[in-house]
Amino acid sequence: MKFLENKQLNNITFHCIFIAVVFVILLIIRIPILINADLFLSADDGYMASDMLDLMKGGTFSFYHENVSYHGIFHSLIAIPFFWLFGVSSFTFKLPIVLFYTLYIWTFFLLMMRLNTKIAWISVGLLILCPPSILHLTTVYLPHILIASLGNAGFLIFLSYRDNPSYLKIFYITFLMGFSFYIYTFTIIYILVIIFLWIMDSKTFVHNVFEELKPVCLRQGFARLIDIIIFINISWILLTYMTGGISSKIGDLGLFNSFMRNSAPHYKSMLDPNEIYIPFIEFFILIAILRVVIYRTDIIRFIKTAKNSPSFICLGVGLFGFLMGLSPRWIALYRNRINGHPGYELDFGLPQMWHKLSDLVSVKFPQILELNSYFGVLVALLVGLAIFNSLRRDKNPVKIIFAILPVIVVLAIIIYQKPNVIRHIFPIYGVIVFYAASFLSDVEKKSIHSFWILLVFWGSFYSYATYIHYNKKNIVDGFSIIEKEVPSQSLIRYARDKQFDVVYTNYNAHKLQFLSGGNPSFVEYYNNPYRGWERKNRAFNLPNFAVFIPENSKNVSLYENFLKATRITCEREKISEYSVFSKCRGQSRRFGDLKKLNMIRKLAERPGT
Repeated sequence: MKFLENKQLNNITFHCIFIAVVFVILLIIRIPILINADLFLSADDGYMASDMLDLMKGGTFSFYHENVSYHGIFHSLIAIPFFWLFGVSSFTFKLPIVLFYTLYIWTFFLLMMRLNTKIAWISVGLLILCPPSILHLTTVYLPHILIASLGNAGFLIFLSYRDNPSYLKIFYITFLMGFSFYIYTFTIIYILVIIFLWIMDSKTFVHNVFEELKPVCLRQGFARLIDIIIFINISWILLTYMTGGISSKIGDLGLFNSFMRNSAPHYKSMLDPNEIYIPFIEFFILIAILRVVIYRTDIIRFIKTAKNSPSFICLGVGLFGFLMGLSPRWIALYRNRINGHPGYELDFGLPQMWHKLSDLVSVKFPQILELNSYFGVLVALLVGLAIFNSLRRDKNPVKIIFAILPVIVVLAIIIYQKPNVIRHIFPIYGVIVFYAASFLSDVEKKSIHSFWILLVFWGSFYSYATYIHYNKKNIVDGFSIIEKEVPSQSLIRYARDKQFDVVYTNYNAHKLQFLSGGNPSFVEYYNNPYRGWERKNRAFNLPNFAVFIPENSKNVSLYENFLKATRITCEREKISEYSVFSKCRGQSRRFGDLKKLNMIRKLAERPGT
């Protein structure tokens, strides 16, 4: 911690106390949610939690959840020590995400200390007394908060490297970013910020590289063209491996799409000849041979230069660190354990980008801050003005980070094919806090009374907004916390009373599986029949099964049509907004189809089946 300005921060005790105090405060603010943790356990939470429960019971370890290629299992693994210490429950499962937000506040504080102590402590207060949208996000078990914390840690190490360069720090930065990328591919936004900062600090090196690449004759120019093709080819292969693939388009036109594999109920080998990388590698070998034949003297010269160049050694160390950090993904690929959709699904169509940008400014920004759309546009303009002024007046690297980060986040969000969601926008909240803390620090210099009025207003506004949020969820009554009955528990009790061995239902099956502890087993039947495949395999031949379908779902009529068409009879009941089909009789060969919604859809549409 020598790179920090305040000597107090070199004391490990201070950091332990800081983290402990912030963690406890965050827990206290979130008590109504934590007490009702079963109620606020999402299907995604249940999916990850049930995987950890299976793992604790001796299930197969993998670096990734089934049918997921864009984030690893590491953040889920953190829940296991909490399960050991405090028992398996939804309450316990939500504790790590509060810890992740604590670490985010801590790393944010350390980053602000690079500016001044006042801004750092103000930032802590603003981050603790956060809007309801952020409060909710920091109780949902997703990797976004953890990678934001690691992103801050990466910035800190980079700033330390600027003060006192060393190869070891380069390794630390790149290893951390590689490991963060394994945790969640959205880490790319933090990697791009660090790359931008490095380029700014390495203008001479970048200039020399471009000078070196300038061809002096036609033969060398052709060689450079081949170099570019080779570089793009290798980058594309690595990016496909790192992300699972890229789906990009302009409007309805597909463009530069690559997929490692489609979703499948089994895992394919990394060495499978049908994998996408095979033609790329074959092309690479041919083009590389051509490159050596055409002009190999500059390759030898380049190797000699690079061998003794500190800049190229830095690049080599950085690449090695990144690949080492990403090693869980390479191991998972080798062990045939990665499946699912591509990591990036991009759309460069101008109408789509403009629509997402307007939604971001007029809907999502206000949603973050619990403001109406007009205030959201105003905040966006003020942040934009603050970015411009900070770059114009001051070249402090911390200010540059918070000027570049929102630009990269916004660009990433508007080209992403999926709808805008708060979790992707979370880094923007940190940016807003940074500029708000900087503004309050400037106010304090001019008027201490105005400073305290504004600070109290922020705290009061979001404390009241949080209370209203809890009130709407009906989990508080005055100053009393209400512990609500969870509808899922009635489903579990019903399934146990009926002594079902296995229940097939929608994506909510993963939540029910965790809450039931696997008694009975709940598995998913929905459109993507491959998630939770190992559990389905174990449960498929269990004779006493039931199918739970939400009453408001069109799948109810699909099942009814299928039962009529196949002359299968089932007992039907209603329990907690679910239609229950059980004790089915008829052609046994069709019973398996009852467990597969995709088959139901196909067969129910065929008359006379």
